[in-house]
This record gives sequence, C-alpha cells and structure tokens, in this order.
Amino acid sequence: MPQRPNIIFIVADDLGFADLGCYGGRDAKFGKVSPVLDQLAANGLKFTQGYSNSPVCSPTRFALMTARYQYRLRGGADEPINSKSKGSAVLGLPPAHPTLPSLLKA
Repeated sequence: MPQRPNIIFIVADDLGFADLGCYGGRDAKFGKVSPVLDQLAANGLKFTQGYSNSPVCSPTRFALMTARYQYRLRGGADEPINSKSKGSAVLGLPPAHPTLPSLLKA
C-alpha cells in the first residue's frame, strides 16, 4: 500500500524575504524573530530558490494551488474574493481546473 504524501505548507501574508531568522533575519529586540519556524527549517526542508508570486494573498494562493501564474486564471487577478462573488461565472477557480490537492489525492 503506497504511503500518502506528508506535506505541510506554511503560508504567511505580508512576510518579507528577511523576516525569518532561518533566511537571515536579524534578532528582534526581545529575542529571536521566528524561533518555531527557524527550528522547522533546521530540521526539515528549506527552499532557497523561490519567490512569492504576488504581494497579496489571493493571487499567491491561486499560484500555489494551481502551479500557474496567478493572472492566467481570473480568480487570481481579483483581490479579495469574498462571499459577494459566490455563484459568479467569472470569479473563482473553475471546478474542473486541477489543483495541488486534487493531484496529490490522485
């Protein structure tokens, strides 16, 4: 029986490239900048050749979940997507579009 993937994504909004100690962030006045995330990085996998696809959350998450540039899907170009857009034929992710979770499930 094949094992399920063991993957954790940590996505933080408004986090700069040097805001974590494990990526060179300086210690804050009252201690470490990010001790828990630094420990995870020390004991796990740390990516050093990547970047955020957008400075705001919805497009970044569209890119992460679809592995596509966010503006190739309309939903990734609109910020924020909220309950007012429910049922919209234009906004959001088309149900048939593959996502990282659907591909991992398969």
